[in-house]
Amino acid sequence: PEAMSFYRIALNRDPHNIDYRISLDNIFTEMGQYDSSNRILIRIAREHSDHGSGCYFGIGCHFLGLQEFDNAQESFRRYLFLEPDGEYAEEAEELLVMIHEDIESMTYEDEEQQHAQDIAEQGKNELDAGNYGKAVETLLHALEIDRDMVYARNNLALAYFLNEDV
Repeated sequence: PEAMSFYRIALNRDPHNIDYRISLDNIFTEMGQYDSSNRILIRIAREHSDHGSGCYFGIGCHFLGLQEFDNAQESFRRYLFLEPDGEYAEEAEELLVMIHEDIESMTYEDEEQQHAQDIAEQGKNELDAGNYGKAVETLLHALEIDRDMVYARNNLALAYFLNEDV
C-alpha cells in the first residue's frame, strides 16, 4: 500500500509514464486487485500499440485470477494473434489448453456439488465487494458441502489474508 501511494504521486506528476503505470499494475496484481490491474493494462494497450500485446497476456492472467475464463481466453488469443512467436506465446497456448480442460471438467456430478459451487460463487462476489468477513463465512459454508473445491479454498485463503479481523 505504501508503494502504491508513491506511484500514484508519481503518476500525478507524470501521468503518461508507462513505467510508473506498469509498476502500479504490478502492485495491484500482488495485492490480488486484478480489476484495478486490468484497468491499467487495458488503457496502456489502447494508448500504446507497441506495449499492447504484452498487456493482453497480463490481462488474461488477471482474468484467470478473477475466474472469468471467457475473458481470459479472449485475451490470450488476442496476445497470440498480435505476437504468435512472442515471449509468452508458449505459456499463453498452455493456459488456453488448461482453461479449456477446466471448463470441460466443470460438470457437476450431483445437485450438492452444484449447490456448493453456487455458494462459493457468492463467496467470491463478497470477496470482490470487499466484504471479507462475509466472504470467509460463505466460503467456509461451501467447503462444508464440498471439501475438495480448490476454487473455494483459494478464495478463502485470500479472504483470510484480506480480513483484518481474523
